[in-house]
Amino acid sequence: MTRQLISFDWAIKNEEIKDEFQAKGLLEAKETLDVLKLSKTERIAYDQHQKSLRHDASNYQSTYILGRVEGKEEGIEIGKEEGKEEIAINLLQSNLMSIAQIAQITGLTVEQVTALKASLEENPAD
Repeated sequence: MTRQLISFDWAIKNEEIKDEFQAKGLLEAKETLDVLKLSKTERIAYDQHQKSLRHDASNYQSTYILGRVEGKEEGIEIGKEEGKEEIAINLLQSNLMSIAQIAQITGLTVEQVTALKASLEENPAD
């Protein structure tokens, strides 16, 4: 505890915080003090750099979130399409409906159902 007080006392008197000081909060205070000691030109450049870093971080986060949302939506759409195809395959295998009826029920096109039927005929084990 005494060592921490000495570090604070020395830092206040000398307007400097040494890297070896370990009192809680002193390293953050050192960073702030270092910025405050910059010239006006350096300070403007520093502030612009910090603003740029925040902007980049925000863009990265926004892009990441947007990518996740779009990926999730795409996954849902793929799942729906696969579900429609699975239903169509089951109906084709039952031989109870025409291709047009299966297309109407599943929402697939006649061409898609026809392609599924051809695929089943080529690979009956699937």
